[in-house]
Amino acid sequence: MRLLKDSRATRSWIGVFGLMVMAGCGSNTVDVRPRVLLDGQPLKGASVTLHGHGPTASGLTDTDGVVQFTTFERNDGVQPGTYKVVIFKSPQDEAEEWANLDMDDDDAVLQMAQRSRGVRPTYTPTVLPRLYISLETTPLTLTVPPAEEEIVFDLDSSLSKKRGKKSR
Repeated sequence: MRLLKDSRATRSWIGVFGLMVMAGCGSNTVDVRPRVLLDGQPLKGASVTLHGHGPTASGLTDTDGVVQFTTFERNDGVQPGTYKVVIFKSPQDEAEEWANLDMDDDDAVLQMAQRSRGVRPTYTPTVLPRLYISLETTPLTLTVPPAEEEIVFDLDSSLSKKRGKKSR
C-alpha cells in the first residue's frame, strides 16, 4: 500500500515497466522484404500494409518494388504470424487515374467523370484493381517468417477493380 501512496515511486515503476514492455515488443520482429510487381514490372511508391493477429506493419515500395516494413520503429520488420496484405498506390495525376480506370465499372466511370468536372471524389483513387486495396477482398497473404527466400506479389492489372474478376 505504501508504494501506491508515493506518487513519485509509482510513476517510476510505471516508467520502468513501460520501457520493459516496449523493449520486448520490437525484439521479435523479422526482416521481411517482399517485392511488389504490377504485370511483371516493379511497382514503385505503393503502400503495403500487413493486417494480422497483432500490430499492423507497413511500408512503401522502392524503385525495385521492394518494401521494408515498420511495426514499432522505422524499418524494424514484422512480427511472426500470418497476415492479409493490402496494397495501395495513388495515381500521380488525373491522366494516370483515367489510364488505369476499369471502364466496365459504371460507378467508377461516373465518379471519374464527376471528378473531372470538379466534384470531390467519394472514393479512394487508385491505379490498382480495388481487389488489392481492401482488407475484405485482397487475395494476398504473407506468413512470417516466410518459407521461401524471395517473396513476390505480382499484381494483375486486368482484374476488375470493382468485382475482382477478369475484365471483359
